[in-house]
Amino acid sequence: SAVMPRYLAARTIMVSRDNIDGITLNVVPTPIRDLRGSVVFEGGTPDQVHIGMSRLLSRFGERAQEEPDGSFVIPGLWPGRYRLSAGAVGGQVTSVRLGDQEILNRVLCGGGQGCGEFDFDGTPAPLRVTVARTVRISGTVTGDGALPVFGAGLIFLPPGRVYEPGPSGSLVVQAQTDEKGSFTATPLLPGVYRVYVVDDLADAEQIMADPDSLKSQEKAFPPLKVVAGENPPLKLGLPAK
Repeated sequence: SAVMPRYLAARTIMVSRDNIDGITLNVVPTPIRDLRGSVVFEGGTPDQVHIGMSRLLSRFGERAQEEPDGSFVIPGLWPGRYRLSAGAVGGQVTSVRLGDQEILNRVLCGGGQGCGEFDFDGTPAPLRVTVARTVRISGTVTGDGALPVFGAGLIFLPPGRVYEPGPSGSLVVQAQTDEKGSFTATPLLPGVYRVYVVDDLADAEQIMADPDSLKSQEKAFPPLKVVAGENPPLKLGLPAK
């Protein structure tokens, strides 16, 4: 990351077809503050946690200096608007709070990555990043005559959550079967899921929007409880068509 200068001048201008003259910038000493925070782990400690910040409309960014106890310091920040990114190897960011404000926004980046934007004015509000240990589920899908089903798509969806493809649906986990009908789904947070099987993941959005298809599969496959640590193999037999 680049070193933050000690002086700052900024001004917003609108550029159109005409020349702009007489722009002045009043350079003044800028108060620089550290941002302190902590990482809270749920269900075990992930392998690695990465936290970084970048100031919008500038080239300056910083990475957290993490301590063994989970506390960290992001040093020497200007006042301004920042984008924070937090990720974990073997974990998923479930919350990013600045003081009492939740800033996690899954539309900015998907998967286990956590992102958010916030204004920093030097106020010593603590930053709290919650990371949950994720697990994987393996299993098989069989069809008529208990034969393995190749190329089937699986969707793991928390009950009550609407299927949304793309970044906004980052909590939705998908998998696909191989030639032996086997699959591995990751990363899953411990909890309860509904499991849906589709012929092709490319058609998932259309199929998941069909209430009859959802009811049929919810009748065929009971809710799946995912626990922290090892989970038994999941065996899914497709209902007869």
